[in-house]
Amino acid sequence: MNAKQTQFKNAIVESLKFMKQNPEYLERNPNELLSKLKDYMKTKGQSSANEVKAHEACIAEVFETNGFKLSPRKVIPKEDGNYYWYQPDGSQRCGDFLLFWVLKGEKQSEIIVDAKHTNSESIYLNDGWFNEDTIYIVSYTKSMGRGITKRNLCLIGLGKDIPTEHDSEIMEFYNTIKREMNQKRKDKKPDYLSVYIRFANQYSTKQFTDDYTENRFNKTVSWLLPSDE
Repeated sequence: MNAKQTQFKNAIVESLKFMKQNPEYLERNPNELLSKLKDYMKTKGQSSANEVKAHEACIAEVFETNGFKLSPRKVIPKEDGNYYWYQPDGSQRCGDFLLFWVLKGEKQSEIIVDAKHTNSESIYLNDGWFNEDTIYIVSYTKSMGRGITKRNLCLIGLGKDIPTEHDSEIMEFYNTIKREMNQKRKDKKPDYLSVYIRFANQYSTKQFTDDYTENRFNKTVSWLLPSDE
């Protein structure tokens, strides 16, 4: 790993570390960044369904504080440095942020980050599942008992490290069924009916204990900055 790439990865680690240590920071409404990202989305013709969320703007603010610059999607800046695309493939696709660095007008390595937020005990995955090499930033609240103020928390982990092996096996089982059922649309076409099987997946935050959260964060840092490089 060369010096520029190490600098890029270190900037990501410092950003993630700040969010993990200051989860309440992700509960704010950063009006300046919200406006900036909304204008950014309008230039790409995104509909109101892709509304910028406050926790995503908070995350963008942390990245910018650590030197990342917002770049027009699919445009590679000419100036060297660290950049990010917001909603690179639209809000219904994988990843809310794509972080990358530029050297001599060429995009170098990239990291995908997906943001989740919930005030309940589950995060929404909709029709998807955890993507192995995506970094997930999950901001959530946890009840500490009756009459006690809820605690703001932040889980940061790779998609391959968050779900249990058993849950991943079950998800693959249901995904196989979904693919088979959607394939049947081609074999047995309806007259006027348009049908497509989708899931509304949720994942519980109950397993996000302090030890679990620390373990997943450390694994993410080791993945970004391997000790043998």
